Amino acid sequence: MKILIARMNHETNTFSPVETPLAAFGRNGPSYGRAAFDENKGMQTAMAAFIDAAEHMHAEIVTPISAMANPSGPVDAAAYDAICDTILTAAKGCDVVSGPLCDPQAVAALAASGVGSTVTLAIGNKLTNDALPSRSPLAVTGVVRALTDGEYVISGPTYTGQRGYMGRAAVLDTGTMKLVVTERTHEPWDLGVFESVGIDPRRARFLLLKSRMYCRPVFVPIAAALVECDSRGVTSSDYGLFSFEHVKRPVYPLDSDTEWPATN
Repeated sequence: MKILIARMNHETNTFSPVETPLAAFGRNGPSYGRAAFDENKGMQTAMAAFIDAAEHMHAEIVTPISAMANPSGPVDAAAYDAICDTILTAAKGCDVVSGPLCDPQAVAALAASGVGSTVTLAIGNKLTNDALPSRSPLAVTGVVRALTDGEYVISGPTYTGQRGYMGRAAVLDTGTMKLVVTERTHEPWDLGVFESVGIDPRRARFLLLKSRMYCRPVFVPIAAALVECDSRGVTSSDYGLFSFEHVKRPVYPLDSDTEWPATN
């Protein structure tokens, strides 16, 4: 296992007109590579704690940068880009696979561009509803790796032998992530969701799936761990995101302080 650990610390004084340059992040600017490791190992820093945890796991540790500046004005753009670019360059090859993401407009654009073309486009967050505030689509740039009809035979263990229909499907490779984009909404309930577009999910270091339960019988057995994320959406269990009407309040589970008095 390889773990990347990096540090960027800055307490920003937004009232200061003086920007903070890259040289302020350390004696002569940030520390890189082994120097970043040595600067934090054994110290009372968050990066040191992650180093200790990674060593306890016997992981290979990559420390591309350690940057810390005293409280000062906003970080200038060149310094911010330099620090972020150092981290992102070291993170290349993380091999994240995500999907299926339903976006018919994006699929049409990717299909029109063709396999092998480099495309910049907006993906997702194009449907509006009254339940949640709208969000902007994600702007991404990548290479179109595959275009298929989105059909496959389900290998199981659920719905084994049936055919799955995702509508036309495309794979967009951003360099750090492969996105499976489909015309239809589709649950990631089978390896065929990815294998049908030329991706082996067993070889991915990270799988990002939008699913409550159907993914579990298939993908949990091939994963080292499962991390559940509370994403915003109309199926969220966070009832505080929604406005409820025509319901008598308080009522559980909408109101956590609801009391149930005993009655005869």
